[in-house]
Amino acid sequence: MLSYSTLTEHTSSAVLDLVFSREPELVSNVKIVENLGTSDHNMVSFSIHHEQNNFVNTRQIRDYNKGDYQSIREELKQTDWNVCMSGKTTECWNNF
Repeated sequence: MLSYSTLTEHTSSAVLDLVFSREPELVSNVKIVENLGTSDHNMVSFSIHHEQNNFVNTRQIRDYNKGDYQSIREELKQTDWNVCMSGKTTECWNNF
C-alpha cells in the first residue's frame, strides 16, 4: 500500500485518502494535486493498468421507428390470404 499526505496543512498525521489494490503494479503515477474547491485536502490522481476484453456485439437491433409501415400495409392488402393460407401448415408457412 502506498500512502501520501493529502492535507494542505500538515497539522494532522491522519491518512484519509487511499488507493487500494491487491496488485500494486496495477497502480502507478500516484500524484497529489491541487485542492478540491475550499477543502483542506488535495485531490489524488493515479493511473490504473488493466487489460480490457473487447466485446463485439453481434446482436442485430432493429429501429422500428424508421419502418415504412404504409408500404407494409399496402403489400398486406394486396395479398390474397385465402390462396396464401390454403393447404397444409408447412405450405402456408412457406407461402407466407
